[in-house]
Amino acid sequence: MNKRQIESKMKERFEELQNMKLIIEECPSNSTEEQLYWKTVNGKTRYYLRRNKRDSNGKYLGNTNKEQLTKYAEKYRNKKYLTAIGKEMILLKKCLEILDKSDSENDAEKVWEELPEQIRNLTVPAPLTDEDYARKWQNKICYRRKVLDETPYKTMKGEYVRSKSECIIADRLSLRGIPYHYEINHTLEDKDGHEYTVQPDFTILNKRTRQEIVWEHLGKMGDEDYCMDNLQKLNDYVRSGYTPGRNLILSFESSKCPLSALYINTIIEKYLI
Repeated sequence: MNKRQIESKMKERFEELQNMKLIIEECPSNSTEEQLYWKTVNGKTRYYLRRNKRDSNGKYLGNTNKEQLTKYAEKYRNKKYLTAIGKEMILLKKCLEILDKSDSENDAEKVWEELPEQIRNLTVPAPLTDEDYARKWQNKICYRRKVLDETPYKTMKGEYVRSKSECIIADRLSLRGIPYHYEINHTLEDKDGHEYTVQPDFTILNKRTRQEIVWEHLGKMGDEDYCMDNLQKLNDYVRSGYTPGRNLILSFESSKCPLSALYINTIIEKYLI
């Protein structure tokens, strides 16, 4: 994330806090004069109202008047929120002022562009963070088969996949923040040395190791012809440099033995986190 992106996020947060502040300030419970106070006696909470801190005892409110308790609890909550919001807005404003005044010499994203050509000819740009690397990997142009028409299976990312199990895998990857591409082209070599193109279900990036991993889900293991076709393809994967458990993940199911959530989660934890 570069300086401008950070600035944009901070402005979004500042606006979010402003809106939150307005909503809280308009809460009717803020108009009450008394403050809620409580103490615990023999394991039971007793609520009181007092006008100021010098009022040591206050007025006993009891536990049965839920409407009043809620009103004064909201006032207490709102005061805490407004204090925290005010402090955060001050910090954001100061940070935005600093970013606005900083020149390009303090912008890490522009350092490489502004280095003398004599230096750039001798070195390379500084390495990306894991998150920046993952973002660049996710945004790269990938060649794939024709995008699917609508199917009953739509992922959290808004793309259509071919099966319920693929949808579950895709959504589990998204929830864990793991970048992936669906059905993009890869080249395999058959036993005769001929190259051909396949589109594995998922091509995934392990952000920690920066390794690209293919995940093939074989969902019709009760079909003999399907099994024979995929056995040959798996041999070609190995022949082409893919090794199960290293850069090739396999999952299986049949109509009588569906894919389990435990299997998916275990695979993600072991190979992709």
